[in-house]
Amino acid sequence: MKNNKEFKDLVEDIRSLPEPDYGKKFNREAQDEIHNNLIRFAEERKKKKLRSGRLNRVTGGLVGAVALLIFTVLIMNLGENPRTAQNPDTVNDSAENTREEKDISSIKTVLNNTFIGPNSELERVLKAHENATTDPEAAETLLAIGQYSFRTFEPYFSEAAYSEYFRFYGITFLQAAYQNGYQLQINKMDIEKKGNRGNTYNFEMKIQYQKGGNSETIVITGETELNENGKITHMLIRDDGLMESLKQ
Repeated sequence: MKNNKEFKDLVEDIRSLPEPDYGKKFNREAQDEIHNNLIRFAEERKKKKLRSGRLNRVTGGLVGAVALLIFTVLIMNLGENPRTAQNPDTVNDSAENTREEKDISSIKTVLNNTFIGPNSELERVLKAHENATTDPEAAETLLAIGQYSFRTFEPYFSEAAYSEYFRFYGITFLQAAYQNGYQLQINKMDIEKKGNRGNTYNFEMKIQYQKGGNSETIVITGETELNENGKITHMLIRDDGLMESLKQ
């Protein structure tokens, strides 16, 4: 009975604590503030019980247990604003924004790997293929080129879409640049979702192709579509004559 009364008194004291600021980020400063408040609360509770002569080991255990519970709840609340969590529209918007950011990041990576370079690794495998003098050497170097392409592009595509991209785009622009002494660079890239539904995106890039001290720029556009797993299922690139320019 005595312990029950002490527990009720403890609960009332806990309820008297200030309401936490749920909009605050849970950074080191916030953690220290929570910790210090809990220590002060425990010390004040201890002094109160000492004055009343009712402090015992059970009460001390209750203080520690409840303090731990408060700390856990504060962590959860500071990490997630409850008003936001209760609003399904806000949650859906946040999830949609995250999905769109991931889609755009994947598209950007694929386009960068298609139109920036060639880098030293690709130059090495292309040069090895050029210098192959026997059929086994040619087969081995072709395998190395295929492995490079697979590592570079496959993670972002569905299986069927990767095969299509490898045949029509892949390293073809960088291979042409390498064979004719050019370096490619993307000066500007814009990627925009097409409409409010689906996962289709339009993109536009300003490509610079440089050879020696001369450089030209060309605008390339296209579109791509991703599935629910964030994999590209289709990509169309309108090169606007870039390939022909790289062959000159």
